[in-house]
Formats: sequence, C-alpha cells, structure tokens
Amino acid sequence: NILLECVYEINACVPYAGLPAGGADGAWELESSAVTAVLALLPEELQPGLPPPVLSPDDIKQAVAVLHCLQRVCSSPQLAAVVLSAPSALLRIWCCLGCGSDHVAAEAARLLLRLFAPAAARHGAAPWRLLRAAVPLGSEDAATTNSREDNTLAKTAKHVAFTPQQQQQRLDLLLQPLRAQPPPSHLTSMALLEVIAALAVDPGARTSEVSLQDTCLQAAASLGRLLFSLFSHPAGRVADGVAVLMRAIAGRGAAAAAPMREAALREGALLQHLQLAIFASGDKARLSQELVASWADEYAPALALLRRILPAGLVRYLNAPRAKPSAGLSSALPAAPLVPAVATVVRPAVASDAAPQAATALGAPAAAPLVFAATPALAPQLMPGSAGAGPAAAAAANAMNGQLLASQVDSGKPYLALPNGHAASNTLTELQPSAAAGNANTASLQPALMQPQHHQQQHPIIPLPPQPTASVVVPQVSAGLRGNWPALWSAAGRDHCHAGLIWNETTRRELWDALEREEAGLRAARTRVAKGAGGWPTWNWGEFSVTYPSLSGQLCIGGVYVRLLLEGGDASAVEKLANPKEFFTACYHTLLCCQEASDATGTDSSSTSGSNSSSITAPAAGKATQQLCVKAMAASYSAHAGVIGPCEGIPHILQLLDTTMQRSLRHGLLLLVHALIAPRAAGDMTAMTKHLPTAAIATSLPKVAASDDQQTADTLSQAGVPQLPVLAVPLPPPQLPRGQATASVGSTNSNMTSSSSPQWQVPTPAETIAICAAKANGYVLMDCGGMQLLVDFIAAAHECTERRAAAAGAGAGVAAAGAGHLITSISHAEAPKEWYFYPTGSSSSTPVTTSDKASSAPDATTADIPDSYQVGEERVPGPDGSGCAGPISKEAMKQLYSKGVITRYTRVWAAGMPAPVELWSVRELRWMLSTGLGLLGPFEAALVALQVLHQLAALQPAVDETGGVLQPLPRAHRGLADPACLPHVAQIMLTGEPALVSAAASLLLLVLAHNQSAVSRLYLSGVFLFGLAYCGSNLQEMAALFKAAHLVQAFRGPAELTAGLPLVQRSYLGPLLPESLLHMLDSYGPAVFAAALAGDHNTPEVIWTAGMRQRLIQAMLQHLGDFPHRLSQHCHAVYEYTPPPPLSWPELGDEIWCHRYYLANLCDEERFRGWPVVEHIQLLQALLGEWRAELARQPLAMSEAQACKTLGITPAGDGHVDEDEMRRAYRALARRYHPDKNPSPEAQATFLRVQKAYERLQAGAAGGQGPQPWRILLLLRAQVILYRRYSGLLAPYKYAGYPQLLEVLRQQQLQEPGQQQPAADGDAKACQAATASSGVHTTGSSAATVATASAVGAAIGNFLSGDRVQQVLASIELCWLTCAASAKNAEELMRTGGLALLATLLSRCAGILPFDTAPTAAEAVITTHTLRTVAGLAAVEGARREIEGHRQLLMDIIRCCALERAPAAVDAALVAICHMAASPQLQQLLLEAGALPYLVPLLFHYDVTLAADASARLQLPFSRLSSSSINEGPEGVPGGFRVLDSALMRPNMQEARSQHALLAAQALGRLAGLLQEPYTTPVNAAASLALSSLLTTSLADKLGAPDPRPLLACLNSSMETPQVIWNAAMREELAKVLADQRAVGSDLDALQSFTFTGLQNELQVGGVFIRVFNQRGRSGPSATNATVTAATTADKATTAGTGQGLLITAAGSTAAAGAAAAAPAPQDLAGFCKALVRYLYDRLVERCYRGTELQQLSVVEADSVVQVVQALSHLLESEPKLLGLLSSKSALSPVVACVTPAASSWPPLYEQA
Repeated sequence: NILLECVYEINACVPYAGLPAGGADGAWELESSAVTAVLALLPEELQPGLPPPVLSPDDIKQAVAVLHCLQRVCSSPQLAAVVLSAPSALLRIWCCLGCGSDHVAAEAARLLLRLFAPAAARHGAAPWRLLRAAVPLGSEDAATTNSREDNTLAKTAKHVAFTPQQQQQRLDLLLQPLRAQPPPSHLTSMALLEVIAALAVDPGARTSEVSLQDTCLQAAASLGRLLFSLFSHPAGRVADGVAVLMRAIAGRGAAAAAPMREAALREGALLQHLQLAIFASGDKARLSQELVASWADEYAPALALLRRILPAGLVRYLNAPRAKPSAGLSSALPAAPLVPAVATVVRPAVASDAAPQAATALGAPAAAPLVFAATPALAPQLMPGSAGAGPAAAAAANAMNGQLLASQVDSGKPYLALPNGHAASNTLTELQPSAAAGNANTASLQPALMQPQHHQQQHPIIPLPPQPTASVVVPQVSAGLRGNWPALWSAAGRDHCHAGLIWNETTRRELWDALEREEAGLRAARTRVAKGAGGWPTWNWGEFSVTYPSLSGQLCIGGVYVRLLLEGGDASAVEKLANPKEFFTACYHTLLCCQEASDATGTDSSSTSGSNSSSITAPAAGKATQQLCVKAMAASYSAHAGVIGPCEGIPHILQLLDTTMQRSLRHGLLLLVHALIAPRAAGDMTAMTKHLPTAAIATSLPKVAASDDQQTADTLSQAGVPQLPVLAVPLPPPQLPRGQATASVGSTNSNMTSSSSPQWQVPTPAETIAICAAKANGYVLMDCGGMQLLVDFIAAAHECTERRAAAAGAGAGVAAAGAGHLITSISHAEAPKEWYFYPTGSSSSTPVTTSDKASSAPDATTADIPDSYQVGEERVPGPDGSGCAGPISKEAMKQLYSKGVITRYTRVWAAGMPAPVELWSVRELRWMLSTGLGLLGPFEAALVALQVLHQLAALQPAVDETGGVLQPLPRAHRGLADPACLPHVAQIMLTGEPALVSAAASLLLLVLAHNQSAVSRLYLSGVFLFGLAYCGSNLQEMAALFKAAHLVQAFRGPAELTAGLPLVQRSYLGPLLPESLLHMLDSYGPAVFAAALAGDHNTPEVIWTAGMRQRLIQAMLQHLGDFPHRLSQHCHAVYEYTPPPPLSWPELGDEIWCHRYYLANLCDEERFRGWPVVEHIQLLQALLGEWRAELARQPLAMSEAQACKTLGITPAGDGHVDEDEMRRAYRALARRYHPDKNPSPEAQATFLRVQKAYERLQAGAAGGQGPQPWRILLLLRAQVILYRRYSGLLAPYKYAGYPQLLEVLRQQQLQEPGQQQPAADGDAKACQAATASSGVHTTGSSAATVATASAVGAAIGNFLSGDRVQQVLASIELCWLTCAASAKNAEELMRTGGLALLATLLSRCAGILPFDTAPTAAEAVITTHTLRTVAGLAAVEGARREIEGHRQLLMDIIRCCALERAPAAVDAALVAICHMAASPQLQQLLLEAGALPYLVPLLFHYDVTLAADASARLQLPFSRLSSSSINEGPEGVPGGFRVLDSALMRPNMQEARSQHALLAAQALGRLAGLLQEPYTTPVNAAASLALSSLLTTSLADKLGAPDPRPLLACLNSSMETPQVIWNAAMREELAKVLADQRAVGSDLDALQSFTFTGLQNELQVGGVFIRVFNQRGRSGPSATNATVTAATTADKATTAGTGQGLLITAAGSTAAAGAAAAAPAPQDLAGFCKALVRYLYDRLVERCYRGTELQQLSVVEADSVVQVVQALSHLLESEPKLLGLLSSKSALSPVVACVTPAASSWPPLYEQA
C-alpha cells in the first residue's frame, strides 16, 4: 500500500510531461528493483501466458495509476532505459495492452509511445508532427526535434519490443483492440494509431528496422474496412492518424496498398477525399490528394471511376513527366519524405519486350529528348491555398496549358502516345516508369494524348504537355506511385480551354454538385443504419459518373474538342495527336452520321442519319458538325498522312463535294481533298517524288501505325521501297551583272527540262510513306472524276465580280494603268447574257443557234408559257418558236429559280454546249444555287484546286530516276493536258488574281514540260495572250512558262523547219514583244525577263517602259474582246483562238536591235558612257550582217494603197491609217483565213497576203524605201564604239566591213557639190555626235561653231554639207580605229583600195580647210580621222610603198601640220610623217613637198614653263624613254598610236603645242636619219644639210638625241656659248624665211644654203665660236661667259613622274637649258686644238708660205687668224697637256710663222704668238 501511495503521489506531483531535466545532483537515478516493485502493483492476472482476465474497477484503477507512473518515469531517456532493462517489464506492458479494458489498453499504448516516440509523447503531440513542420537547420528545440538520447531510446525500445521472432505476434496484439466488437473507445483508438505511426510513419519510422516497418504496415493494411471506418471517427486526431497511416501504406507500393483500395471504394472514402482533394485547401487538401493517389494508383476500378468523374483530358495529367523541384521552393514547402519521385506513363495492355522501359529518377538524364518544344520555366505555381500561389502564376500556367489536348474516342480506346506505337490500355490500370524524366526548366505538363509525328534519336518517348515547375512538387508523392498525381491536382485547380480539356469554374461547380449529392446520399443511408435501419450500406461506385451540362454543346471526338483543336491558340495542336488514324476514322464516321439526307434532292437539310457514335460526347448534329468533322479530317490527315495511310472514303467525299448544296461544306471538302493529295507530312513533294521508284508507290500501301524512324524504315523495306542515297542538289545560276549574259539554251528539250526541273531532295522515311499515301489517294481521285471536279473549281473563279488590282510591287504606273484598263475593258452597263432555258412544257434536244430558233416551229405544249419574265428591272424574253427562252444572266436565272419558274429539271443551254441539258446536271449552275456563305472566295477555292492539281502532277513525275521521260506520260499529266482541262487552267489567268496567275503558270509548266505534242499547240489555248494581258508584277512563273514554250510553238510549222530563223521569227512572242525582251527571256532566263517586263527600263540592253506595257495590255485585251467578261456568266466557255496582229512600238522607231543591244542607246555616250559590252566578236559579226542586210534591202513591193485594199480599210484624208482599225481588220481576216481556222490552201495564201499588208502599213512611209541612212549611221557608230573600247580583243580578227565602209565614203564623194544644200543644223548634230564619240564633250557654243563652219563650207560649195556627213564622220573614224587595231586591217584596207579614197577625201577636205578652223568642225574631224588612218597605214611597209604614188596626199599631210586650232589633226599628220620617214623614197618626197618649212616652226611651240600636270601628259612616241606597250602601232610596229587616240579638242593649247614640238623634233630626226635604234631611219644628207643650215650645226646634231627636250629648250630660249649661239633675232629671221618658203613653195637648195645674218661675222672652228671662246678665256674661269634667257625661271618646273614611262617633264627642259648655259670648254679638246692648228696652218703656212707673205691676207682674215691664235693660247694655258700635240714640225710651223719678221708688222698677231 505504501508503494501504491507513492505511485499516486508521483502521479500527482510530477507533470504528465515527465520529470524535470536533471535531479538534485544533476541526474535522476532509478534502480531496477524499484521498477520491478512498481510493476508488481499491476493486477496479478496480467501475466504472460494467461488468458485475458476480466478486471475489476479497482484493478483497472490501480493498473492505470501504475502505467501513469511509468509514463512519467519514462519521460527521461535514462530512466526509460532502466525500465526497459527491468525483467518482464515489456511483457507486463503487452499483457496490459490485451487485457480487454479500454482504459488500461490505452495507457499501455501511451507507455509504449513514450518509449517509441519520446519527444512527441512528452508534449502530447502526434508522432507524425514533424511531417508538418518546417525545421530550421541546426535547431535543437526539444519540441520539434529528437535528441540523440531520444533516438537511441526509441531504437532500443523497438528492438527489444519487436524481436524478429515476435514481430507479427506483438503487432497482432497491438491491433487486437481495434478489431474488437464493439469498437474501442476514441482514446484507445487514437493511442493505438499513434503507436503504429511511431513504428511505421516518419519520423518515427527512421528508428525502426525496415522489416518492422513493412510488417507493421502490412498488419495495419489488413484491418481493411475497420481502418476505413475510422475516417468518420469524431476525433480529428484519429482520422488524421488513419490518413497518415494509409499514406505510409501507399508509400510502400501497390502490393501494400492493395488491401485498402477495394475498401476505399466500398466505404466511399475515395468519393469523400476526391472532393476534398479538388476543392479543399491547406493540409486537408494535401492529405486527401495523397490518399486518393494511393488508392487509385494502378488500381483499374478506381481509375475507371476517375475517368467517369473527371474529363479525360484532366485524367491524362497522370501521364505528365515529373519535374525537379526548383531551389526557390525548398524553404516554402513543408517537410516531406526524402524519396525521389519518378515520371510515369500509362503502360499498354500488352507490354512489348522490344522496348523495355526503365524508371528514371528525378533529375536523371532522359533517354531521349522530348519531341515538343520546351517552355520557359514559370513562377512557382502551387495548389490553391498554398504559399506561393498567385494570379500571375495561375495565368501563366493557364496560357501554357492551353496547349493541352485530349484524345479518347470511347471508353475502350484512349488516344495516348505510347512507346513502340502501342495503344493505351482500356482501363489505365497498368503503369510503368517513363524512359525519360523531365527537367525543372524544360519539362512540361501536357497530357500524353497528342504528340508530333516526328522521329527521335533513340527510342520513342511520350511527349507530355508543358507544366509549371511548382505543380509537380506540391504535394509530394511517394516513389511507389506511378501516376503524376501532383500534376493532376495542379491542373484541376486551374482553368483550361484547349482541344484536350475544357475546365473552368462552371465545370468545377458541376463536379462539386455531383460529388456532394452522392456523398450526401451515402451519409443519409449510413445515418439510417446507425439508427437501426438495416445493415451497413456500401457505395455503389460502379455506376457513378458525372456529366457536365456546360460541355454538351461542344463536339468532342475521342476526347478531343474539335473546334478548339482547329481554332484554338495552339497552332501545332494537330501535330500532337497520338492516334491520328483512329481520330480520322472517328471524324469520318461522325461525318457519315451527320450527312445530309436530302442532298440527292437538292434541298438544304441539317438532319443527321442515325445516331451519333458513342465516342462522341455532346454531339452537335447538322451543318456545323459536318463542317467541323471535315476540317478535323483535313487537319489530321495533312499532319499525319503517313500514319493514317490512304483514305478509303475518297469516292464518297468527291460525291458529297459535288452534290452538297452548302457552300461552306463544299469548300471544307475541297480543303480535305487538298490535304489528301498534298499533306504537310509529305514535305515538298515537288522536290521529293523524283526519288521514289514508280513501282514502290503502289495504290495499296501497308498500314503504318508508328512514326519513329526505325519502324518507318522497316515498313518501307516490307513495302519494297529502297533507301535511296542523298543526291547532289544543283546550285542556282549566278546573278548576272549589268551587261553580262549567260549562254543561250541549246535545244528545245533542254529548254523544257531545265525550266521545269525542281531541285531534288531526298525525303525522309516518314515523308516517303506520306507521299505514297498521297499518291494512292491521287489515283483514286482520278478514277472518280476528281480532276474534272477540280478544274470546275478553277473555272468558277471567273464568277468573282470583284476583280483585284495588280499585285503590289510592280511599277506604280504600270500596275495602275493595267488594272484600270482591265476594269474598263470588262466593265459594261449590264452583265452579258449567255444562258437559255426551256420552260416547263417546251422541249429541245439539239443545240440552239440563232438559225435554229428562227426555223423551229412552236410546240403545242408552250401555249401557256408567258411571253416574257420580269426579273427585277430586267425583262427576260419568253420562249421563241423553238421553245427556248432567253438569253438570261446567271443572276436572273437564280431569281427565277427561287420563284419556281426554273426548276432543277429545266433544260438549259449556252454557247459551246452540244445540247440542252437539265439544270441540275450543269455543275456550274448547281453550285451557283448553293446556300450559305462559303469558307473560301472564288479565287481562294480556285487556288486550292490549282495546288491540288499541281501536287497531283508532282506525285506522278514524268521522268524516272535516270532522267528518262516516261512513255506514255503519267495519267495526271495526260489528263491535265486534255482539251477538257487545259483551256480552263490557261483561262484562269484572265482573272488577274496574282496568286492564280502564278499557280496556273506553274501547273502548266509542270504538266507540259515533257509533253511535246501538247506544248507545241499551247498557243491555241491563248495562254500567251492571257499572260501578256496580265498587269501584275509577279511574272516569274509566267516567264518560266514562256521560256519553256515560246520557241516550240507550231504556229509556223514544225520546229525543225524554223530552226534557222532569227529568234524574233522562231518565237511565238516575236510579233508581240520587242526583241530585247525576247533576248532576256532566251539568254538570261525567266527571272531577268520577269524583272524586265515588270520594270521601266531605257538602256542599251532593254527599252521597255510603263507606257509600252500599258499599250501591250490594251492591245491584248482589245484582241480578246468581251471573252473575259463572258466567262463570268459561262465559266466553262473556251477561247476561240485568233492570231494576234503584230505590235509596233513607237519608242523603238529610231532604234536598231542588233545581237543584244539597242544601237542608239549604246551609241549615246552622254547617257551610257562606258556601258559594258560582252560577246564582242558576235556583236561585230551581227553589226556587219545587219549592215549588209540594210544595204541589200529593197523597197516593199506592196504599196500602202494596196495594203489598205487587202485589209479592206480606207485611209483618212491625209493618208493616215488608224492602228486600231488595222488591228480590227487583221483580226477579222485572221479568224477566217488563219491555217488553224481554215486549212485550205487558198485560205493560207490569203492569210499570207493579209500578213504582208499589215506589215506594210506598220512600216509606214519608210517601208517603201530602200536602205535607211540613219540605220547605217547607227551601225557605223556601234562599230566605232566597239573598236575604240575593245580593240585589243578584236585585233586577232580581220575586219570584214571595208567594202561597205569605203562604199559609204565613195557615195559621199560622188555627190556633186552643187546638188547639196546647206544643212547647218544637221551638220551641227552630226559633228556633235562625232566629237562625242571621240571623247570630246562639246557645249552649246561649240555645236554652234560646228554648225557655222558647216554653213560657211556649204556656201562655198563644201561637199560635206549633205545629209550623209554623219556617215562620213563615223566611217572615217572606223577606218582609223580598225587600222590602229591590227596590221591585218591596214593591209585589208589597202587591198580594197582604201588609200586612194582616203587621199581623195583628205585632199578635198584640206582644200577647203582654213588653218584656223575649229577642231570640232566637220571638215576638221574628217581630216583628223583621215590623217590618223593614213598614219596607221604608214606604219605598214606595204602601205608605204603605195603611198609613194600619192604625192598630193603627202602635200596634204604636210599642209595639215599648220592647223594650229586642230591639235589632233597636227598630231596625226606628224605621226604619219614619222612613219613615212622609214622609206627613203618618202623621205625625199616629203622634203620636196616642203616638209621642212612646216615642221621646223613647230619646234618653237615648246613651252618650258608648262605646268607639271600638263607636262606629265606629253608623250615621246619614238623614244626609248617611253613605254613601248602603249606607243606601238599595229601588232608591235613602233608608232605612238597612243598619241593619236586623243581628244579632238584640247583644253590646254600650250600642252598641245608642246606636244607638236616634240613630235616635230622626232619627225625631223627621222627625215634626216638621225634617230637611234630601234627608231632609226635611212640617212638623208639633204635633210641633214638643210637642218644644219636652219638650226646651226650644233643644234641640228641634237635632233638625233633620244630626248629632244634639251634641244627644244635651247630653241625656245636665247643663249650664247662656245658651241651654241641662239637668240630671238635668229628665230625671227628663220621664221620669216620658212613662212616665205610655205607661201611660194619649198626650195630645198635655198634652205641648205641659208645662213643667219647674226652668224655671218662669227668665226667657228671645230664647232666652236672663237669669239665666245676667247671671251671666256680672257675673263677667267669664274666669269659668266654664256647667257640664257628664258620666259621664266628654271626652278618653277618640277620633276613629274610618268606612271607609264612616256612623259616629258618641264624640269627636264629647264635642266637642259641650264646645262647649256653653264657649258665648259668643248668636250673634245684635242680635236678642237687640232682644228685651231689646221686653221692656222692653212692660212699662215700654205697660203702665206710660212708666214713670210702675210700681206696676202685680208684684214678680215688677219683678224680671224689673230682670234684663232688667241684661242689656241687660251686653250694651251688651260690645258697644258695639249702641248704634246704641237711637238711636230707641222704643228709648230703656224706658230713659228707668227713670229717671223714679216709678222712684226702685225702687233696683235705677234703678241699672241
């Protein structure tokens, strides 16, 4: 009793939390015996091995007190260890637990909890508390953490209490109270659950062995229904404990959770927690989400229930890959088990061993990349009510998840993308890990229902929707769960509106209401049972489902909301379909169910046939459903053609397309046909189908269910399609610069092939399968008449009443003008009336014509038919005698149809139809009567049809793999080239719609590229006329068609017969386009031609302006007449071909097209100076050929009057014929007599006469004449430009145009001067052009000068005043340029008699040419070029021999040296003299003709003060100082032709005169034979003697120097040196003598004997003036004994470089003058000394007999002797070494004679001696 009282006292004094920390000595002590004693206080019946006793209340009270005491003691880990070590302590506790008393069992459980979870028990907290607390790192708070002692105690207690042998027994004992009936009390249940949680739930599980945890959880799971009954326990802690325990059980995997899943369904726990999981918040929502996940994961019945409750798109979030938690969320999330989650997918019902799936931990690298684009990481998106969730994050998640899609047709076939192409299981029961886990920044939350049908690198994986990072982290799920439940809960909390899911507040409210109603009913039933009303009810979960009324209006096929699939924000939604074939089939099934029941009757009905498929949720019957189904079929097939395979419903689709009366449905079906033939999945089939063998693309293809590379390759192998290697892709041709052309296309076949061949690419295996499917569909389409159906869509484009303007981008003027004219040409007050109809009661069986209607008798049945019908303001005529009413327009017919006057059975007829037919059989009219608005306009529908036909032809290439053309051609090519299709494709160009024009041209080019028979007759369809009438700027496709076809048309007969004709005659476009555009098309290609045709150009290569194109369009539209407008009323009308009349272009009236250039523009040096010219030889040949043809042209035999009579037109009073009237007459006659219209021979002859008459009237007045002078002039000028710029390239070729060239000059000279009239204006223009072509820029004043000079010349009988002066100017310049280019040309000119003609021409010009004539005057220009030509001839030896016989020519050349104002003529004359001097005979002839009086004065024109830049331009053509490369004549003959190639007018006359001086010095040197090699000529003594007299001997000798500058410097200055004496007086004296010689004629003897007056008294010995020499010796060496006077100081001139080695500088001239001024004694002193001695010897020794007879000398001679002696004295004084020369007797004798006695009478002599 005392001990018991102590126990009560402890319980009363010690708090329940336990003893305070430490005791009096710092620690509590307890002996084991004390523990044993306390345990002995327990009832004796509570012993191990005894049955459970029935305890009395006192025993229970005592047991509870003992257990309370032990609980307080065990609060200390040290004391608890003593309790555990006490004998039988745990055994007695286990006995208390199973004693049958709730109170005792509860306290025993609490005591165990003190041992298993010390920290939680001390504070009365649940042992799972740490699962819900965020613990700071390093915290030692006892309330939130377990100390080391606590963990040691717990681990030891569990080890001791649950030995391996006793685990199961002890756990059964622990759970026994829970199985008891009636159930234990709330406290007991709570205590027992907490003990179990301390064993198996974190954090207590961390101190438990793994086997103990597993056994404990298995034992708890075995409770099953008993455990679920605790969910409705009133105590919240009990319910929480059950939930935590169940979560732990689920965390151990499906096997551990299996016993609870069925119970969760039966008890309705899943229903209750599903509602909380979706709509609750906070911890309660997290707990419910985890429970639902544990019960439903991999459990088929629960997953099936979820599919019936939630939308399929929401359920498929379970397949989303998991993402790694972001670092920013770690601190905000509650503690969770540190077990990595794995990404999961739905496993197929039949697993495949070929592709095993391995689980990948969170963050591990994926086995293969995701195939959808990664989305940017979003802000943390938490569950509603959790930290971090916000509106911005939710909005971002909603925007991202708008891409989610769902696809489940019915309960049996969900459209999920699975590995290896398997379909998902029916019940979503089996789950397995994905082959790849997501990444926090790239993984996405997207349902697996749709994926792109692309190929991955290794193994196919399941691409899932983009997901926000936070949604996969909160809440955390154990590793044992396969589904991504966090993604599901996160998605359920957001709004979705995309093809896979519609989920919003409305649908959530509907779900809440349904769950609430079901749970309320279950609660009510259980409440009644609790009150004694029957057995415990279970939930009928198998029949529970939720419907969403708000989604009933949405068409959902296979879980896909079709409207959102097509119109949602995700453009790639269709590519994400996982099972597109099933989806396509389901859509087609839905279409069949909703098909119009009354299509056959022509009525519009929206009723559906039968009931909708069970796979369609919320069906929507009628038109909208049909349209959506058709759109969905088109979109899915376009993206997944290879997977879906060939379509089996094409016949029905085409029938529905033809018969439906809904425009929108018809257009939708047209787009479906486009998808069937040209799916996106096939890529660019035009560039790929070439690689597919024809045999491999069969009509029946294997079913393809997978989209990965390996499976596609396997399927191709099974189908027999080889894997083709990659072929080289040809490079595009380079862009052509200005003036450069490509080589012309050779043959016709290469034309067609190169124009239409695409750049081939090898398709991928998936694309190959899609191409095969498309080709199979194409064959079925052709079998069912689909090609004609598509052509009818094309023809229907003409019904569009709003014609669009030309495409933007063309020249504004051209586009506006063309469009405006197009509207004008087709606009009428009313629409044309093309249709006739037979009202009810009338009959007809034959085509109706005007004559038929007039001759037919009225039918008796038409008596009641009205005479007319009122349609609005229009009155339609009633039936005539044949029963035919009309004509009527389509609009009127439509109104009569609405009134019932016309029915579907009414017969109708239009022009071109063989017989009247019922209205309903005319597709054009039937479609016109359709109802509703269409999806496409007429233009858009036609464009789609053109694209389908284009792809159909591309799928059936006309060439095989080797490039060979298939015979026969593929069906598509033959069908489109048929007359039933081809004209309508061509006529679509008349719509003027840019896209249609381009598409039609591309289709025609593709189809006709290898169809020679069809392409040769293409012109009959009018496609060339339609294309030229188009006013848009997108002309490249049309240009490609023109390029391929314009040369192969049979309008002139077979191509073989026209091969040799010019391009303009071979091309069908020749009469319609200028030759320059034809050349662009033929040589440069379609792109350049298109740019030229759409642009505005006026260059030497193209002349094509906006006005010209406007006239072209106008002419084409006038030729077509009202046919384009009639097409709007009868779309299937076919153009009746009429050949167009040739067009004339006033802009080209003054032009000549030659080879590839317009000559007038090419010769316009002001606008197109330096325009590059290519193909020089070909151009020259073409110019010569055109020249010959022009000279041979004869006047047309037909007169204008005869031509008008042939055409049947009458000219106006002035004789003018209107061009429009000409064209109308031509068209009318062409319709009757053209060979294509009338094959008779008489008609052909008549048509030829009509053509000639039209050409004659087009030619105008000039057509009745022969060669045109202006044309010849352009041909000449073009040759001049060619030779001036490219003489080096033309040098190897002999010029062949000299006969024609000389004929021009000859004809000019044959004209009598008296017959010519002055033509000052014409001469001015001619000379200005000539000077421009020569490189001279003339101003208005210079042109006026030319005109004035020409007028003066005409007044005095100048023969150059005629209208052919321009030809003379160009001809003579061409003569010069050709001769300068090559010696062969010079020889050819001589051979053809050119020299005599040139001599005559020069003589006539020189005879009327004044010396002061202007350089740009016609006479001066002709003279200059003639002299240049003669200079070129003179450089050739053979020509020099012939020149010897033309003395007048030499005189004229010499005379031209005096043309001071014509520097170019003077240069040419001097160069010609230099070349002629190579012949001795010509040297003498030139001297006799008076060359010296004209050449010597030119030496005095040299200006030593010339500026440096001007001096740099001077040239020395016959000097080694110059570069031979630019001074050579023809083929290397020296001659300085660079000097001749200069401007006619010089801006600096000082420079020109200095150049004349240089050339004159060299000409004089060559005349005298003084120049050195290689410019040496024969020595001419007469010339040398004359020059010595005229220039003094010392200066004349300098003419042979290579550099004449020192000589010219001396001649143009005043100097006095021992060697030279030259001054102004001498120059004046010489000039006067030479002027007299020029006036009276040259006298060579007089020139040779000429002596200067100033030098008559000068004694010159040995070339030294003695007086000057003595003066120098007498004054000393420092004195100035020479004077040089120049016009300016020498230091002003500076040395200038010559970049080409030919320049003479002013510095050189000045330096030479300075050197002469300071010249020392003679260089040959010994010779000078000998000359002095010889002079003295002759006079003093020989004549005066050794000085003894000095009296014989005259005074003058005596003075000379004195000067010589004085000079000898000075010489010997300065040069003593010369004394040796006087060592002989003969040398000393003259000196001795001076000192004889006789000499003493001569003091000066004596003194000097």
